[in-house]
Amino acid sequence: MILVTGATGQTGRALVDLLSRGGTPVRALVRDASKAAALPKHNVQAVVGDLGIPSSLPEVLEGVTAAYLNTAAHPAQVEWHGHFIDAARRAGVRHIVRHSVRGAEPTSAVKICRWHAQSECELEASGIAWTHLRPVYNMNNLLKLTGSIVGQGAFFAPMKDAQLAMVDARDVAAVAAAALGGGAHEGRQYLVTGPEAIGFAEAAAALAAVLARPVRYVDVSPGQAREGMLRLGMPAWYVDDLIGFYDFYSSGAGAVVSDVVPRLTGRSGHAFAAFARHHRSRFQPSG
Repeated sequence: MILVTGATGQTGRALVDLLSRGGTPVRALVRDASKAAALPKHNVQAVVGDLGIPSSLPEVLEGVTAAYLNTAAHPAQVEWHGHFIDAARRAGVRHIVRHSVRGAEPTSAVKICRWHAQSECELEASGIAWTHLRPVYNMNNLLKLTGSIVGQGAFFAPMKDAQLAMVDARDVAAVAAAALGGGAHEGRQYLVTGPEAIGFAEAAAALAAVLARPVRYVDVSPGQAREGMLRLGMPAWYVDDLIGFYDFYSSGAGAVVSDVVPRLTGRSGHAFAAFARHHRSRFQPSG
């Protein structure tokens, strides 16, 4: 039995779908039982649990041999991951594939990167076989910008003209599915990227072509970006880290294209234009 945490998130849901279609029994962990209704029913057992409540985890992990560990960014994420790793060790889980992040280093200027590095070290010290996935910027993050894309025909970020090997959540899920097979993937760290490095201006042009209407990328200063995100109600700590990620990626740190997706999945990853076509309706005005 494979357990998928974050089963209703972007990558988690894609992984649940992929495994269930392939005939693999999946246990999908959700915190909110109402969200489980959206999960596929074939080969999928939805269970309610909370990584912040250790007592909820033993029953969730019973009979699980491998797990995909992913949570939303949160100041308590290191504690949550620690709870899960400890409970998995006690339950006899043999392998954990952990969703980390590009730039996960103890000395990173970005808190989220430092937190991921800490959890990577904790998993490695647990005695459980591990695989770390380090995706670069997720294409699906642009779905959070649909408001301005629909309303203003533009999206705004402090990325300058840097190239970025953005990756589709479906490709991260495909790599996770392959890694959960264990074997040669145990004890490995994978940089997961898309098949091309493009700038945000090129991404805007691809969206415009798919939507058949103008879409432009507007480069703004970090201060302007920060003010805009705070106005949207994002927590200040998270905004600061997003600005840190933009600074990291605008330096060109995300431009490297790896062969991980084709090597582990046997197919090419999704280019940004394919992502735009797949989510065309999300970028269109409602109605």
